[in-house]
Amino acid sequence: MHSAYLTVGPQGAGKSTFCEELVRVYPGLALLSRDRVFEEVFGEGWHSPYSGAFYVGMKIVWERVAELAAIHDQLILDCWNGTPEERQRYSDKLRSLGATRVEAWHFVTPRDVCLGWYRQKITAEQWCGPSVIEFNVGVCGVNYDKFHTFPVSPNQGFDLVRTIDPTLQDPTMSLLSVA
Repeated sequence: MHSAYLTVGPQGAGKSTFCEELVRVYPGLALLSRDRVFEEVFGEGWHSPYSGAFYVGMKIVWERVAELAAIHDQLILDCWNGTPEERQRYSDKLRSLGATRVEAWHFVTPRDVCLGWYRQKITAEQWCGPSVIEFNVGVCGVNYDKFHTFPVSPNQGFDLVRTIDPTLQDPTMSLLSVA
């Protein structure tokens, strides 16, 4: 793997949708979604933060990144990373798996759009009722505000930080370092 791209942004920012569209246009580009791996391994149910499931899931994510890195020159890792320390760890891990270049794709989706997209997603999933949806959207808003208190910068192990507003930027335009 030459280039790795790490999505950086709050819940509902459109990271997954944007990356899926980009991979559709550039089929040689690999995409690994932490959320998809977790759903595959654990199902869609809630897991206690005390269970250790997150660590088991991340071990599987990194195994799959290594497998993809062996056969693809470019890889997008769509993975939540809310703090500068997490981003540094992920960047370091991607380099340890062969990435010579690591970019952050920092999603700066407007707050109202982000919350709207999040509401649509959890409503479509039908795993909770209206009062729980509104509670979760409120939590998403708090998380959005908290996320934006931690700047995204090259000193977190990135060669480049690209700012992406998916409401303005077409995913079919090349963001890739090597086309």
